Amino acid sequence: MSSSSPSFARLTSTNYTTWSGDMEAWLKSQGLWRIVSGSQKRPELKSPSPSEDTTSVESA
Repeated sequence: MSSSSPSFARLTSTNYTTWSGDMEAWLKSQGLWRIVSGSQKRPELKSPSPSEDTTSVESA
């Protein structure tokens, strides 16, 4: 993955066609296009197991 944020112009009311092509190319370069396009499901987050301590630490 090359960049954490795109370097092309932000979406405006007049540049959707250009923006959408640039965004698709950027998402593909980041390995995210299949998730956005729906051809791959997003990764599932695991719920903590009951044995894991998920309570917060209270200050005295």
